[in-house]
Amino acid sequence: MSVNCYQDGKNHVQTVSMNALQQGQQFVNEKSTARLQWLNADKKEAILTVEYK
Repeated sequence: MSVNCYQDGKNHVQTVSMNALQQGQQFVNEKSTARLQWLNADKKEAILTVEYK
């Protein structure tokens, strides 16, 4: 998954491993935190939360 952020007049792109998010790991950098929360046991529905600092 690619995360795009516009900052200081430029687009910044970072790639986040979907496998890591699917396994419940958080993606954290100096500007944001991303995490995936499954809504059901068969992992067909989830909420992806991205918090910007």
